[in-house]
Amino acid sequence: MNIKSLIIFLPIAALVVGFIYLNVIFPKRLEKEEKEKNENKK
Repeated sequence: MNIKSLIIFLPIAALVVGFIYLNVIFPKRLEKEEKEKNENKK
């Protein structure tokens, strides 16, 4: 793997990871926080 392909690949990989994070991990964390807030009210 040469440097040019790394320079192209790294930003794409970062975008993909960021996209997956926003779609998968972030909503789950929000749901968890919402549940904890609701349990604290009781």
